[in-house]
This record gives sequence, C-alpha cells and structure tokens, in this order.
Amino acid sequence: MVLVRALRVALVLVALATTASCDQPDEYDEEPPSKQRVDPQGHVVLTDAEQNAIALATTVVEAGTLTTATLRFGTVVARPQEDTSVIAPATARLKALASALGDTVAAGDPLVIIEPLISIASRAGIEAQRRQLHGKLKSALAKVEAGQVELERVKTLADTGLATQAERAQAEAALRSERARAESLRRAGTELGQITSGAITLRAPNGGAVATLAADLGSLVQQGDVLARIVQDGPRWIDLAVPPDDPAGDGYRVVLSSGALSARLLARGTIVQADGARRDRLRTTAEAANGIPPGATVSVEVLHERQGFIIPVGAIVRRGMEELVFVEVDKGRFAPRPVSVAARERRQAVITSGLAQGEHVVVRGAASLLGELGIVGRDGREAPE
Repeated sequence: MVLVRALRVALVLVALATTASCDQPDEYDEEPPSKQRVDPQGHVVLTDAEQNAIALATTVVEAGTLTTATLRFGTVVARPQEDTSVIAPATARLKALASALGDTVAAGDPLVIIEPLISIASRAGIEAQRRQLHGKLKSALAKVEAGQVELERVKTLADTGLATQAERAQAEAALRSERARAESLRRAGTELGQITSGAITLRAPNGGAVATLAADLGSLVQQGDVLARIVQDGPRWIDLAVPPDDPAGDGYRVVLSSGALSARLLARGTIVQADGARRDRLRTTAEAANGIPPGATVSVEVLHERQGFIIPVGAIVRRGMEELVFVEVDKGRFAPRPVSVAARERRQAVITSGLAQGEHVVVRGAASLLGELGIVGRDGREAPE
C-alpha cells in the first residue's frame, strides 16, 4: 500500500511540473521584429547614433580631371642622324680594342684594330691601286693650288669692278670641290696603305657614346660588318608596344632608376606586329639621352585624362552587375544611386553619370548601407527569403 501511494504522489508532481513549464513563455519561440531602416522610397534611414556606430562619413561631389597610368614597355632607338656605324673595310681578324662599350669618344679616336686577310695577288692589286691614287692625289693638289691662285685673281678683279660677284662665287665653289676631291683621294690612299701594312685602326667618325662594339678578339669579320656604333647626344625615340585597340595617351612618362622623364607621341602605330601589339613612336628630350642608351628596354607609363565627378574608390559598392554609391538626399536619408565609372586608380575614381555637382556622397560606411538594402527590397518591404 505504501508503495502504491508513493507512485501516485510522484505522478502528480511530474504532471504539475509539466503544466508549470508549459505555462512559462519560451524566449526562443519568436524573435522580436528587426528595426525597419529602409523607407518606401528605398532610402536607408539612420539616426545620428546609428551613423556614428558605423563611422559613416560623406563628402561633397565636385567635378575634376583624373589622370590614370597604364604601364607599357618600349625599346630605345637613336635617331638616324645621331647614330653612326663603323664598318669593316675588308675581310679581317679582330686584333685589339682601343675603346670600351659605353665610352665617350671624340672624332678621330681609335675604336678597334683589325688585320686584313688578303692574298699575295690581292696585295699586288692593292699596291697598284695605291700608286694610281697617289698620282691622282698629286694632280688634285695641283688643281687646288691653281684654284687658290684663280680665286685670289678673281677677288682682286671683283674689288676693282672688273669681275662680278657671281664669278667670285664660282671660283670659290670650284676650289671647295677640288679640296674635297683631294681629301677623298688622301683618305682612300691611307686606307689602302693600312691594308697592305697588315693592320687597320678604325676611328670614330664623330664624337658620341660607343653604343655597340665588336668584342670577340681573334674572330673573323667580313667586309661590311658593323664593328662599332657611335651615338651622339640628342633626343631619343622609344618604340612603345601597346595593344592594337588602345587609344593614344594624353601623356607619357618614362620610368628610370634615376627618376621619371616626360615623352611625347610622334606617331601612332598602324601595323599590328607578330607579337600582337602595335608600335607607337615616342620622343624624349635631349637631356635624357645619357640615361637611356639605344637598344635598352624601358618602362613607360601611358597617361590618360578623364573628366567627370571625382570621388574616393571606397564610395563605390557593387550589387550584382551594378555599381552604386549612396547619396544623402536628406538628413539621415541615403539613396542608392547607380553610377557609371569611367576610370579609376588606386584611391580615386571618375564618375560620368549618376551624380550631380554639390551632392553629398557616402565615402565611409557604404557597405553597411548596402547591407540594409539586402534585408529589404527597394520598396521598403522585407525581401523574400
């Protein structure tokens, strides 16, 4: 009996406990409704405290110009009038170097020494040519002396009015021609003499920097081979490789280890090369010649200028394929505004549509505002899950 009475009491206590627990509200049964922060017009509405909580900040929209830079690469080229080649006058072996690559030389300075490779028959023929040249040179020098005498005679007659200025100019031109012919014959004879003597010293035809120099001593060089190139000071060309559809730049900046220098476009390339790029030719200033030798590859920043409304890049957020900014249309009310971004660089972007001068755009906190739009639709109703 006692056991039965105890079981009845236990069952009653369990029933009472179950009833009491069912009568108490469960705090997890239903979440309180979230605060509505988007009005029917699709504007995000925030109090001052909520703006401070997300550190929201705005700036005034202003028109301006944004310069962007695209890195390309080009090859330095000397202009033809500043690039002189020294060639081998005969088949020979490279005996010695009288200068080094990169040296600055003056006209007449020795560059390389070669030993011509000629047969006995060829040597005899060269000696015969040399003797002929010597005779022609004697005749030319005699004509130079006669031309000098004739010029003095015509000058005297012109001073007294017995000869015209045209006759005087003709005598001067004839003397210059004979002098040039004599000098040409003298140089030819000297070169032939060097060939038969067993060594030829090739000299710089003009002053400048040694840009190319044959350096393989003992190697065989053929007649007409380029043994050295002398590049004079002056502006440089840069053949810049760019994609075929790229527009020409509004400016160009050559980036060197010593700094940057400006360049300008001479001609836009019209032919697509085998590497899939066109070549735009740029021109640098004369002061830059020493810093970029011909043949070097240099980095070039192609500058493009875009006009529009300049805003920080952080103001732009993306929703799907759409880029948005938030504009404060009223105190505490922020409207999402689709915009067209024409260009951007690391910190700034240029907007060509979607904004107006003087509007206040959100530059910090835009991502939080976009999150509010993710909770509700544009009409202010809860977005379907």
